[in-house]
Amino acid sequence: MKPDCVDWLVDIEMNNLAREPLPASQGQTSQDRLTQFAAWVAEHLGLSYAPMRLADLDRVMKQVAVTMGYADSAMCMQSLMDSAPSNARLTLLASQLTVGETYFFREPAVLDALKEYVLPALIAERQASGQRHLRLWSAACSTGEEPYSLAILLTRLLPVQAGWRIRLLATDINPQSLQQARLARYSRWSFRNPPDWLIPGYFTPDGNRHLRLVDSIRDRVEFAWLNLVQPELPVGLATLGMDIVLCRNALMYFTQAQAKRVVDRFYQALNPGGWLIVGAVEANPTWFVNFERVRLGEVWLYRKPSAERTVSTHQAEFPPLDLPSIRPSPSADVLVPPLPPVAVLAPRQPISQQVPTLLNEARQMADAGNLIAAEACCHQAIAIDKLNPASQYLLAMVLNGQGRNAAALHALRAALFLDEKLIVAHVALSAMYRYVNEAASQRHLTQALHLLKQCEPTELVPEAAGVTASQLLAMIGGHT
Repeated sequence: MKPDCVDWLVDIEMNNLAREPLPASQGQTSQDRLTQFAAWVAEHLGLSYAPMRLADLDRVMKQVAVTMGYADSAMCMQSLMDSAPSNARLTLLASQLTVGETYFFREPAVLDALKEYVLPALIAERQASGQRHLRLWSAACSTGEEPYSLAILLTRLLPVQAGWRIRLLATDINPQSLQQARLARYSRWSFRNPPDWLIPGYFTPDGNRHLRLVDSIRDRVEFAWLNLVQPELPVGLATLGMDIVLCRNALMYFTQAQAKRVVDRFYQALNPGGWLIVGAVEANPTWFVNFERVRLGEVWLYRKPSAERTVSTHQAEFPPLDLPSIRPSPSADVLVPPLPPVAVLAPRQPISQQVPTLLNEARQMADAGNLIAAEACCHQAIAIDKLNPASQYLLAMVLNGQGRNAAALHALRAALFLDEKLIVAHVALSAMYRYVNEAASQRHLTQALHLLKQCEPTELVPEAAGVTASQLLAMIGGHT
């Protein structure tokens, strides 16, 4: 998918009918079955499929039906709902419904908080108490970049680990992702603006296009299959006594009820004073009522209160932590060299710069065909500035690229609500409506032409990827 309104216009016209929500000809029975199956998926996998995404679910289930050997998706869905959910079937379904998106040292501000505050304090505390153990859990780890990043970070903070018991657990519901994670072999796409020392220090070439993680880091991570919404844990998988739990950008795909239950599971898994780290767009206050919300550098993290303290449900924010010194007291058995003082993090990037940065990253990811990551960037931009029409427009392009026509339509309407003169949004809506609502299509095209004629011929059209008013007018003028 290219972030170009003209290319997108062609794409929409070619695929408009195929990408519409389920046609009425399929009948109410098909829609009812999909709605029922979406509820079943929410119950057993936690994944949320709103009415506007039922067409997405239907497309995926057609592929699943072929894999499972059913004649059609209707028989496949009915069979899944009628039988007791087995791990084998849930695993196969999850591998089709979930698409992980991650890379090494993603969201540097989060890694800075761990490096400068959380981990040094934990290390110093455990050294002082003589209880040299750390337990970290990367939930929804996808293909392993996150837990391996943690392993590398721990190695740099704790270069001599003799005498320490460190457990780094990484779980995911997608067995294909776990298989790739265990191989520890990655393409260049897993390295986006990495630290200069990362690749030369911890990877070796594996062919022309891949890098392989060194065994000393790979062997420190324990991978296991886990369905986070499953009431019972698999035999032999222990998740209690954790110091840090990371579950970034996974909760947003769950239903509200399931997300709350998963967060409660993390609360039970954490030691008193332990830390929960979620995605920036997942800060739903109703999920974290039992946690303290703590600002560390540029990010907010959630901390389980120590045994002697409780959290007021009305308490929304906490001041920065007054952490103990990260310098270990000198003694003969100190295993960590003295660490430098906590670095002062760079000032928080102004909103005016954050949003363009996120949208530019979304465009790059979309260009590379990584639409899931592009969508996540768009949602982050919208969360920062809800009044920016460009974010909604780019989100619409990404959603259309995924075949989610109804959701794309909603985003385009939101863009025009914020800026009724956004020309590219009118052009896109005209194309989307062409085969289903001729009057609406013509209305948006007329408005686009009217706005274009008010522009200088050489004026660049906003969000049109460098296309001028005269160029776009020539491109769409033939549709009148």
